[in-house]
This record gives sequence, C-alpha cells and structure tokens, in this order.
Amino acid sequence: MNDMPLKLNRRRWPSKRRLLWSVGRVAAGGLCIFLTLLYLACRQARIEQEVVADLLSKSAGGRASVDSLPTWRNRLYDLLGIPRPVRYLNLRGKQITDDDLARLKSLHRLELLSLDECSITDNGVREIAKVPTLRSLSLVACHGITDTSFIYIGRMRSLQYLDICWFPPKITGRNIEHLSALPNLGTLHLVDCPAMSDDAVEALASLKQLDTLDIRGTAISEDGRRRLEIALPNTIVLSSDF
Repeated sequence: MNDMPLKLNRRRWPSKRRLLWSVGRVAAGGLCIFLTLLYLACRQARIEQEVVADLLSKSAGGRASVDSLPTWRNRLYDLLGIPRPVRYLNLRGKQITDDDLARLKSLHRLELLSLDECSITDNGVREIAKVPTLRSLSLVACHGITDTSFIYIGRMRSLQYLDICWFPPKITGRNIEHLSALPNLGTLHLVDCPAMSDDAVEALASLKQLDTLDIRGTAISEDGRRRLEIALPNTIVLSSDF
C-alpha cells in the first residue's frame, strides 16, 4: 500500500501590511467617533452656558452649580475650556416668565430647580415637565400656578422632592392625585397653602409612596390630619399641630 502524501490546509494569514492597515482603519474610526462626541459635548456645553447666563441675568440673586465629573473628564474640560453641565439652578424674581422656562429643556443634566417669586403659570410648569432629569422642584411664592400644574408635574417620573409653598392662592389640592404616578417621590411640602382644605385629604391619601408630607399652614383640620395618618401609615405627616 502506497503512502499517500498528506495535504495540509494551511490557513492564510494576512500580510503584515494588511494587518497594520486594518488596525489603523479601526483606530481612525474610533478617533472619528471620539472627536464627534467631543464636538457635540462642546456644542451642548456652550448652549447650556448661554441659556444659564441669560436666565441668571434676569434673576434677582439666582445662582447655579455645576455637575461633578470624573477626574479625566474634568481635566479634559479644563484643557479644552468646556463649561461643566449645570446640575442645580435657582431663579428668583418677577422677571422670570413661562418663556424663560421653555429654555430649560436644553439643560440635559439639570437635577434640582428652585423658582422663587417668579411670574410663571401652569404653562411654565408644563415646560419644566419636559426636563426628564429633574429630581427636585421647588416653587416658592409662585402665585400664578393653579391645581392644573399637578397634572404636568405628574409626568416627571424622576422627581423625588416637590415643594409648593408660601401662599399660592390657587393651590387647593385638586388634581394632586396625579402625583401618585411618581414612583420616586418621597417628600411633598405644601407649606402655607391656605386654600388647601379637607377636600384634598382623599387625593393626598392616594400618595402611598411618600416618606414625608408637610401640610403646615394649610386649612386641613385635625380630623383631616388623622385621616391622612391612617391612610398613609408609612408617611410622616407634618401639620401645624405637630
């Protein structure tokens, strides 16, 4: 029996030049993606800086604070002169209107917003609700808002803290049951809302997710407070008699 020569199927490996060309092509593609993302980040940061600067120029004593970033991003932002994303914004005064709040949706990292004595209405709150990253909202002495605002606030799924206080005359608690759609809402302050009475107790009792409910300065009676404590056994209910 004759020995048959074995034929080995040798795998063809790419030449060194072809391999280097492939690696270079992948590296160039990654660099293009990185530079594109960096350009978009710079552009967004400049837009945010302009919006915040314009809003603060209208605000009486407002302020803003920036987001904390990883060390490498801080160094990169310093090197390229890129403004940090704004995380907290406080605006004060009658000069702040609904039109100004429509610009907030360009702040992609905004988490905390406080408005003091601003000339806003329910339309302004509707614009605020378009900021998906917002975790804390304070509306202090914003007398133009009504119970309709609760409908819009009920769409802010990331919200954890809500403060509506200091004598808003048109806040009675109607539509407040819309806040039950906010799974992360832990604190609700309704301090000094004199138009809120026992008529709001049933709606407030639907907010089972609350850790703290502050109704000091409202017209909710002692009986109403007891009903809330029974309906919300896991919630600290603060009232004028607390």
